[in-house]
Amino acid sequence: WTCGITLRMLFSVLDPLIVRMIACGIGLMLLVGAWQKINDLEMFQAAVEAYDLIPLASARAFSLSFVFIELSIAVFLICNIASSLTVISAIVLMSLTTFAISINLIRGNADVSCGCGGIEDEQRLSWGLVSRNIVIVVMLGMCLIDTNSRAYNLLDGINLLFGATSIYLVYLLFSQLIANRERLTRLREGS
Repeated sequence: WTCGITLRMLFSVLDPLIVRMIACGIGLMLLVGAWQKINDLEMFQAAVEAYDLIPLASARAFSLSFVFIELSIAVFLICNIASSLTVISAIVLMSLTTFAISINLIRGNADVSCGCGGIEDEQRLSWGLVSRNIVIVVMLGMCLIDTNSRAYNLLDGINLLFGATSIYLVYLLFSQLIANRERLTRLREGS
């Protein structure tokens, strides 16, 4: 009971601007990922097929649907449209993706492109990707916290821009570190 009150008090001081930064930063991440998938839909479809979780005959339709959903969620997160529903949809999307990666890792099927898209290099499945996605889901969960509303000013707009961009850049950094760790391991094994 005391823990619940303490958490409620902690989150009641969470500024709504922080929630918008998180939503916009993750929205930007999804937007870039969706754009990359659109630019190379055949590569994304091949990744979907390699996951071996759906019938091959439905891989193209699934790939197109996934990209459309990801793009829609990204735009809705950035534009703050239907915010709670959009955040829940983003959590479901990230959770399903994380679950698919985990299933393949448990099967021993790690030599598959993640299909994540984005400007960082495509990477193979790893528990690092699972960890990264769990952090994203937790951050999205923070966007569901009921915060006090307040009016925004110009400085808030500037902070929102830099904060969301910073969240996206940390995501890129983390993703690149995961990819580099895999490359370094392969180099050491090859030596």
